[in-house]
Amino acid sequence: MNDTPQNLSPVMRLACVLVRCNPDLLALAPRQDRYAVASEALLLSVVAGVTGLAWTAFWAQFVALPAALAFGALACVFMFLIDQAIGAADWRLTGVLRPPATRRRWWEHGRLAMRLAMTVVLSTATSTGASMAMFHDAIKTQLEQDVRGKNRQIEEQYAERLREQRTLRFGTLESEVQRLTASAGEMTHVLDAARQLRATASQKAEAYGIEADRELKGAPGYKAGAGSQYREALARKVAADSDLAKADSDIGIYEGRVTDAQQKLDKANADLRVAEAAFAGEAAQIDEERKSHLIPDRNDALMSYLALEEVYADPRFGSAARHFSWLMMAVLMTFELSYVVVRAWFTHASVYMAMLIADTKKRADRAAADYETSRDALRRKPLAPMARAPLRFLPAPAPSAATVRESRREEARFP
Repeated sequence: MNDTPQNLSPVMRLACVLVRCNPDLLALAPRQDRYAVASEALLLSVVAGVTGLAWTAFWAQFVALPAALAFGALACVFMFLIDQAIGAADWRLTGVLRPPATRRRWWEHGRLAMRLAMTVVLSTATSTGASMAMFHDAIKTQLEQDVRGKNRQIEEQYAERLREQRTLRFGTLESEVQRLTASAGEMTHVLDAARQLRATASQKAEAYGIEADRELKGAPGYKAGAGSQYREALARKVAADSDLAKADSDIGIYEGRVTDAQQKLDKANADLRVAEAAFAGEAAQIDEERKSHLIPDRNDALMSYLALEEVYADPRFGSAARHFSWLMMAVLMTFELSYVVVRAWFTHASVYMAMLIADTKKRADRAAADYETSRDALRRKPLAPMARAPLRFLPAPAPSAATVRESRREEARFP
């Protein structure tokens, strides 16, 4: 061991601050102890950094990036201080410096058990947040499906309620309008067919009349007289005249009916518009209530966690997602326990630790000796009677002659 202190670099002094190490004693320790302190400081920083990164990624889904960085930094500092306190409290000699027949005491195992319990809780929360960050797209898709499904149900419920209210208010009037509309449509169709038949029959009757007249008078290309062609043309003209008469009769009948049906339909439509105008206020109130019950598109921690549970319950992707979540939890637990496990179980024989223990005991013995000396001096000196201290704003009373003589006598006995 080198008894002359060596100058530590700023990096090593920073490492001493991170792991609560005494730089003055470390300067006297071997180089291996300085390497160990630097490695412990780096491991402690990595463990705290991974925790802060995981929490930052979790909070970045729900809040602005500065706020997410603040939460992540808080988790990082919290984990750093806990591990730092646990590591700095471990003052055991290990390896060849370990006293023989020395066993770990119950409080050492209890401390590790408490840290393990804290790690389970923190790593569970951290792994859940990390899983929510990793499954962000799946959670977003699940949330959209849930919101759309629930909003569809709400829309259907209020649409059914609106239909019921409309039926209650003017359902009979709507049925009448529908009936009149159908009846007017049918009669209009018949009237249009009769008009089409009249036009066709009129054209045929005229054409067959001309054909019969040419046959009867013997036009060029025709044989004069009432022959077979004349009789055929005359029969077709008679049939066309019959169709024309029937079409005229139907037109005369259905024109009046269509006019009457259209008037009734117009009146029913006017009554329906009046009723709808009176119902508009109630319909608007129902629509506002529907909008208030619709689930907005939001993504907070609770909704994301519920969506994550639905992803776990998915028959296709659930097992893989849960396996990944457990794997993430195991990795984070390993990260968070790594510094404490290394500090408690995998430390080398440290000369610095022996020097720290010896220096602490030496200082404690010196303080105890000073205390014993001061206590003995206080025991030998008799206690003076307690006198009331004068008030600061009043002049101090002059001592009496008896008091002065007693004071001089005490000084003579105990110079």
